[in-house]
Amino acid sequence: RGVLVLIKSTTLLSQIQVYTFSVLGGVLLLALLTLVPRENGSLPIRAKYPFNTTAGIKHTAAFAIQGTALATAIVAIVFMDALVLCFCLFIIPQLQLLDLNYQHCQLNWPRATFCSSIKDVKNPERSINCFIPFDPAEAYDPNDSFEKRFKICIKHHYRLGKIVDDINLVFGSSMFYQLFASSSMICLTGFQVAL
Repeated sequence: RGVLVLIKSTTLLSQIQVYTFSVLGGVLLLALLTLVPRENGSLPIRAKYPFNTTAGIKHTAAFAIQGTALATAIVAIVFMDALVLCFCLFIIPQLQLLDLNYQHCQLNWPRATFCSSIKDVKNPERSINCFIPFDPAEAYDPNDSFEKRFKICIKHHYRLGKIVDDINLVFGSSMFYQLFASSSMICLTGFQVAL
């Protein structure tokens, strides 16, 4: 039940951060489209078009193009930030469980089992005082020993390290561009609001 508390708290934290990113992205988009001071007929982002954008349907079309581009850029930035953050937030409880498993390798700590349904979780235990299996094959071992538990911990330590390496491989090069895009959007918005 302590694992359930850990997972619920991680999920809640992840939801709060994703919703916060979404709200901040929406506020940034609204600030860019409505609060940026501009003269009659000007657009939120200074740009040159091959047609006159100061009035009429051409102004509406140019404004729609810029609004769509801004919305797309902000959604992409928020999605990338939230995705990487969620990966990090869901690796953290696994690392915490692995840390507890290293502490509970001795045989005087019981081995936990899997439960297919969770009922009556009104008062869940907050502490974990057993060796937690990461897959069903680890839950039942008639020849349990310190060495087997320690090898299981090493196996999952390697697995989590590989997951982190894979995430770095996929997102490592793009994170610099993501940071540049986020910083540019924030700075340019502040610059346009100040003008």
